[in-house]
Amino acid sequence: LEPGEAIGWQCGFLIASVIDIVQNNQEIAILDASFSAHMPDCLEMPYRPSILKVSVENDEEIIEVEKGENQGAFSYFLGGPTCLAGDFMGSFSFETPLKRGDKIVFQDMLHYTIVKNNS
Repeated sequence: LEPGEAIGWQCGFLIASVIDIVQNNQEIAILDASFSAHMPDCLEMPYRPSILKVSVENDEEIIEVEKGENQGAFSYFLGGPTCLAGDFMGSFSFETPLKRGDKIVFQDMLHYTIVKNNS
């Protein structure tokens, strides 16, 4: 049992915004969360969190919520905003295309965050 799991299993969210989408042999969604800074255990361990895509119209109205699984027609490589070579989460697919301003909700993030920040 990991120390963080004892108090925070399957809870906690990290919410990132899509700040840009670029093309470089694939669609790359640049998020405002850094994987190397905000989720280092996802890079250091074989941990891939479940994600949700939340499309918003004007920061108040939720248009749709969709699970980011590898079954959708629109695939994106999720990258962070830094220049670090390892600042990425990998590829996720969605049923509808991502757009700037969409939120990506990384689920079950509390246990790794607590352990990493306090040990």
